[in-house]
Amino acid sequence: MQDAELTALATVLLVVVGAAQVKILSGQRQQQRLDWAELYRRRWIELRGDWATIVFLGRRATDYYQIAHHETLQELRNATRTSSTEVASSWAQASVRNVCGMLSDLCSRVLQGHIKVQEIYPIFGTELLRQGAPFRTLLDGRSDFLKCYGTVGPTEEETRHDNLRSEMTTWLVCHDGIRRRCLIMIDLLWAEAARLEDLPPTI
Repeated sequence: MQDAELTALATVLLVVVGAAQVKILSGQRQQQRLDWAELYRRRWIELRGDWATIVFLGRRATDYYQIAHHETLQELRNATRTSSTEVASSWAQASVRNVCGMLSDLCSRVLQGHIKVQEIYPIFGTELLRQGAPFRTLLDGRSDFLKCYGTVGPTEEETRHDNLRSEMTTWLVCHDGIRRRCLIMIDLLWAEAARLEDLPPTI
């Protein structure tokens, strides 16, 4: 073989090897994204109780629209009644820390390109977004509209509930990076829901 033929053959072999490597790497990245999606799916299932607590905190004390079972809801209301303004409510803070920590981590993965919104949307989807309002209430700290009790004023339970919500909002303000990444994650999921026409524009 002449030098030109050897060079051409080597070039072809390099192209074939390079294409094979690209295909292998692409497959590995796809598998990694699927592994991440499965990890977050398991974590979301494990945090269902904490998510119910967040929805409870982000709504009025006696709000009809809850996701916790009746017995769990009664336990949350009892825990609120016994909460103290002098000691941090660790049970509520743990739920906020667990859910927000997971969503913050997920947001970082999405923004870094490790996983796509389209791949994790089926995991959270409308289940999270339909309770987005109470979650945003905690994240934004805008809960004054929940404190409209009229001339009668709030009951003791409602006052404790409002104080507990404010305490959780303060915790989130102190962890502003987590708070902002959670808001970004909600917006990314909402954009995907709008693309799929899963939700009406009023939600």
